[in-house]
Amino acid sequence: MDTLATFTGVSDERRRLTRRSTLRLGLPAAGAASVWSLAACGIPSGNQNQVGTTIRAKGGAAVFMAWGDPDRYRIRDGLVSRIMETTGVKAEWIHTTGGNEYYDKLQAMAASDTAPDLFLFAPSYFMEFVHANRLANLTPLIKRDKYDLSDFPEPSLTQYAWQGNQLGFPQDFPTRGLFYNVDLFQRAGVPLPPKDYAFNPSTWSWQTFLDAARRLTTGDPAAGGTFGWNTQFGLRPYAVWVYANGGELFNKELTESTITDPKTVEALQWLTDLMHRHRVAPTRQMTNQEKYNDMFTRGRVAMIESLPGSINTFRTVKGFTFDVAPIPVGINGKKAATGGGSGQGMASSSKNKDAAWEFLKFMLGPEAQLAHARDGATFPSRKSIQVHSEVAVPGQMPQNFKMFVDGQRHVRLDPQATNWREIESAMSKELNALWDGQRSAREAATVVKGLVDQMLKEAAARKPRA
Repeated sequence: MDTLATFTGVSDERRRLTRRSTLRLGLPAAGAASVWSLAACGIPSGNQNQVGTTIRAKGGAAVFMAWGDPDRYRIRDGLVSRIMETTGVKAEWIHTTGGNEYYDKLQAMAASDTAPDLFLFAPSYFMEFVHANRLANLTPLIKRDKYDLSDFPEPSLTQYAWQGNQLGFPQDFPTRGLFYNVDLFQRAGVPLPPKDYAFNPSTWSWQTFLDAARRLTTGDPAAGGTFGWNTQFGLRPYAVWVYANGGELFNKELTESTITDPKTVEALQWLTDLMHRHRVAPTRQMTNQEKYNDMFTRGRVAMIESLPGSINTFRTVKGFTFDVAPIPVGINGKKAATGGGSGQGMASSSKNKDAAWEFLKFMLGPEAQLAHARDGATFPSRKSIQVHSEVAVPGQMPQNFKMFVDGQRHVRLDPQATNWREIESAMSKELNALWDGQRSAREAATVVKGLVDQMLKEAAARKPRA
């Protein structure tokens, strides 16, 4: 889940569970019933007031469950009185940490018929929740209130839509990019990367990137020198290179993996070659020992791939000057970004849908989004708040902050499959041999395709119907 995160990246990290945890969540196999209500949403009617700001919940109450850290809890709790003042809703937060603990608690509450009216979830859970009928259809409410969606980037809504219905909204919508140490670039006499996506592909290609990484690799990197580049190996960090080379991981119908396509294989091989052939990047083992962000802030690495959730961490490092840039393009010249943030939706079992809707609209509104973004808890999902002067602050690092906003025009979302977390986990496991130099990209891709094609067939068999 990706954020101006806690700029800790809480909202752009994957919330993976083991198969056992999935069963504890009660996520159904084909034909199984959810422990959550399978009843229709039952949207109440009412009189409409001002377009887009209708309030129908005077005296109502709603509960919102969300993960986070103490700073985020403080921001949310500080908005409770404003929610009452502006909507009449008595708002209550249930705060908890993320990961398995969060989803296990959510499941336990559902099983005891005490599920929250609203809750956060990672995009990787979206289709599972759709299949289990856990999410209320918000489209009737949107239409009833003529709720204006134009301030949200279209992809941020698309990732929580299914068969023409809006089943969730983005809490935040960050894109990922390249972070670089300005001082190391200037010391090595290397031209700075482009500040936005308007660059000419010939000036920021894989070759110019490699040339820069070689010049930035100094001393003996394995013994205290500097590496030119580093990345991590979750889907979003490696998939962006595939897309930037004109490759794909799946076909459009999501019935087959295309990981063995030559453009995709070329991109995967390129990434592992940066470590094992060109030696401009540390191995996974070295990064695990020294810590990814620490290597960057200590000058051990000149460039990294990361998300806006890292910004506040980097700003606290004394004397450290950094900026951001797009990922370079491959031979096929495709500009690309990955990202997605985290979603928020209404429980289909909620008995307080009008109050929950007003609560959700407030949290989606400019006031709540600015409160989070100003204090660094999220990268906002509203376009107007993303460029607000208290968010994209002039003179504050990174100078190219709006590059993340620009990236939304090039963002590639995670696939929508009911077993997506299992697919992603299987891909990650099999690709480790590639990243460690034990298999070629062609060999690793062939293994992955065999596994994933079967898993996609299983997903198609339990695909939610309209």
